[in-house]
Amino acid sequence: MLVDDFAKGNLVVVAGGTIDKAQSCTENVALCRVHAVGEEDLLVKEEVKHYPSFFKVSKRLCTLVKIDPSLFLAAKPLEPELGDLVMTFPGTRYDTEKQKIKSGILYEVTMTRGGPSSCKILYDNTLEEANYSNLIVLQRYIN
Repeated sequence: MLVDDFAKGNLVVVAGGTIDKAQSCTENVALCRVHAVGEEDLLVKEEVKHYPSFFKVSKRLCTLVKIDPSLFLAAKPLEPELGDLVMTFPGTRYDTEKQKIKSGILYEVTMTRGGPSSCKILYDNTLEEANYSNLIVLQRYIN
């Protein structure tokens, strides 16, 4: 990215992280809105709900977020189908104790009110019930 490509109002990802003596790095990012553009730095405000703050950051640590608006309607998650290798995940932060992240084969789907609601996943020769909306397709089943 050219350092001159930034403008007020842009959405950017600011890279950060922790580096140790062995040069091992743990990355983190912050989603920010540009409020001012300097020679080599940006004044940004983090896009968080609680207590957002302004800070300056080098343009070299920022990546512009540019999304084609047509993707908002066109890009949809892949719908799981019977036989697919799927992963279940907790739907809310309160589900993490009850539901662990697991991978298995989508074995059965229950339809309620015109759409899929729950399902059964085959894990280690055992069928376990899961919420259909909490599935991600890892690999499609090919006949």
